[in-house]
Amino acid sequence: QYYRVNKGQKRILSSAYPTLGLKYKQGITGAFDSDSKFQVLEISINQSKSIGLIDKFSYHFAAGKFINNDQVYFADFKSFETSPFFIAGQNKSNSFKLLDYYGFNSNEHYVEAHVSIEDNALLLKRLPFLNNTALTEEFGISYLRTEQDLNYYELGYSLNKVLLFMNICLL
Repeated sequence: QYYRVNKGQKRILSSAYPTLGLKYKQGITGAFDSDSKFQVLEISINQSKSIGLIDKFSYHFAAGKFINNDQVYFADFKSFETSPFFIAGQNKSNSFKLLDYYGFNSNEHYVEAHVSIEDNALLLKRLPFLNNTALTEEFGISYLRTEQDLNYYELGYSLNKVLLFMNICLL
């Protein structure tokens, strides 16, 4: 396996197996003059790998529940990763492109899912004037459900490594 050490922390760069995550967060009344009182538990699974002719297939699923939400301030709500819609310096496949920054924050329960396929030849790369470039294409779908009882979906297509440093997202 390949590793990278960043700020004294060793991380696996790639693996043939999914990564499972378990996160627990608690607000303690009286700690540093705080009056927060909550507990949240999150479980997640994610993986990126090459499958057959597909260069990169990625998925990320997460679900969480506030076990206790007696005193939760907005800063302690679960917020979801968003990134600008049109042109981005980097592509975050585990983020929402059109989601309102604060409209779907959760203090009860949530489920989020992201699935994406990145390949050198999905659609546009088959054109003769683009087939010799470093351009890659990505197709993805994202899903979110919170206590607001709304199913939020995003379907997206992006061109990555345009001019070797820019990503263009088309939804």
